[in-house]
Amino acid sequence: HGGVVAALVLARKEGLDPEIREAFARTGTAHLLAISGFHVGVVAGLLLLAFRMAGVPRRRAGLFAAAGARTYVAFIGFPSAACRAALILATVALSRARGRPPARFGALGVALLALVVWDPGSLTGAGFQLSFAGAGALVLWGSRIAAVLDSWSRGRLPRSVLTAVGA
Repeated sequence: HGGVVAALVLARKEGLDPEIREAFARTGTAHLLAISGFHVGVVAGLLLLAFRMAGVPRRRAGLFAAAGARTYVAFIGFPSAACRAALILATVALSRARGRPPARFGALGVALLALVVWDPGSLTGAGFQLSFAGAGALVLWGSRIAAVLDSWSRGRLPRSVLTAVGA
């Protein structure tokens, strides 16, 4: 199981058995082996929870979690989708630390600009484009879908469930 864990958490696929890799491909789940913004979000969420449980104030915990997520992204080699997620987390954390609500597309725009400045050639990559298209769709439609679900459930579902299902 170590090869699967290394692939899912650390983007290290060299220890993955060829038959397991084939099984992921056959079931249409090979994309799970690529580190994405989801992975960075999970790391940041776990760090945020740990900092909050340790008594760190919310705004400072957000900054620490964003810094930890950036360290994770550096450790796994700065894949594009992970960089996007880490930059968005940092932008949102900084905004909240300053007591300002984050702009809906502001964090995504900052991440896009930073990554294009860092590597202008990345703009033509399909993975880069799909990553930002997916993140843009989440920003544009996630809260709207959550609002519809909230209306349908007549306010009986917790906000966390609405947000997750909306995404």
